[in-house]
Amino acid sequence: MIISIEQIRAARALKGWSQKELGERAGLSQTAITNIEVGKFRPTPQTADSIRAAFESDGIEFIQGGVRARPSAVTIIQGPDYAQQIMDMAFASLLQSEEQEILVSGVDYSDFNETLWEHVRSHIARLQESGLKQRVLASPNNLSSDIIGPLSWHRRVPKDIFNATTPTMIFTDHYAMMLQDQKEWLIISNRNLADNQRRVFNYIWDKSDILS
Repeated sequence: MIISIEQIRAARALKGWSQKELGERAGLSQTAITNIEVGKFRPTPQTADSIRAAFESDGIEFIQGGVRARPSAVTIIQGPDYAQQIMDMAFASLLQSEEQEILVSGVDYSDFNETLWEHVRSHIARLQESGLKQRVLASPNNLSSDIIGPLSWHRRVPKDIFNATTPTMIFTDHYAMMLQDQKEWLIISNRNLADNQRRVFNYIWDKSDILS
């Protein structure tokens, strides 16, 4: 995503930095920052990257159409509705991002109670209505009739690599683990970790069985 002049101004205001301070942090002159913010000249890709890096290294995130302070690196979701909360968080995160899918692993639909079944059905419906997608690595014991949502969104993991004890979810720059004993989700906000886990997910996806 290319950052805009408005985002640069908004990020600087959020941090309370002067143009001089932003210039120092980005390795640019105050004059350069001023000229960029008033639209006198368009920053080169290298200059834009320097400005973005200066903000991101100090806790600012650039999102579609705006900026925000980076949330805490670790978030814990607890309570009787913890499953609904993580789905709501993932859905909201996609709506604010250019990314279009949630990746879920360790799912065994045979363990779902009626309440969770309905929550997941509603979640799948809103993803489809919004043009979004979810891919799921499901239990080798699940039949096509057990699946909630499109079969094309699912693959059945071989028994020797399936792990139902720690279901996980990957969305935008978040990697989440379900701690079943504590009935909570542990969410780590880290782009590198999320991208690494995506690669692992896709590796397993390619080795898993297509449902029909």
